[in-house]
Amino acid sequence: QAHSLRNFLRRVWGLLVGPHRSITSPEDRHGAHLLAVLMVVNLLLVTLMLFLTNFIWFHVEGKTIWHDQDTAVFAACGAATIIPFAFLRAGYYRASIWFFLTITAMMSLVGPFMPDPNAEIGYLALIVVPMLIASFVLPVRWAALVSVSVAVIAIIRLVNSGLPFRKVWTGYGIMTAVV
Repeated sequence: QAHSLRNFLRRVWGLLVGPHRSITSPEDRHGAHLLAVLMVVNLLLVTLMLFLTNFIWFHVEGKTIWHDQDTAVFAACGAATIIPFAFLRAGYYRASIWFFLTITAMMSLVGPFMPDPNAEIGYLALIVVPMLIASFVLPVRWAALVSVSVAVIAIIRLVNSGLPFRKVWTGYGIMTAVV
């Protein structure tokens, strides 16, 4: 029984993260596999954490988080992962990379419009995603370009935030550690 369940889970995992048959070069196949693993794990962990947060919040505060702006952020992050994942599964490896990097970098630009200082940490933590993905699947010069662009966006945000540095330092610390 456990053996058949393990085989079933391996098949499902292989279908989710295996490179599309139209991706032929070994380098692109490896990159497509890695990107798929990152996207699936990211989506699963974010979903798990959202439900766990809701469970704890409900038992501590007596209300759910589903009415909060975090739900909209989760939905946007989910779409930013699911859409490029669909491109990747259809065999459009390069389009998937660029779409995912563009969407995650653009989402980080929403940070300046969030009135909640706590959202700042989340958005700055989110902008490390394009840097990490770029470093895994792109040539070094493109990964460096993505990292420098994201760092410049973050610095501009810090200078223009109007918030005291002590309110936003955690997000910048996360970003700096990744860079």
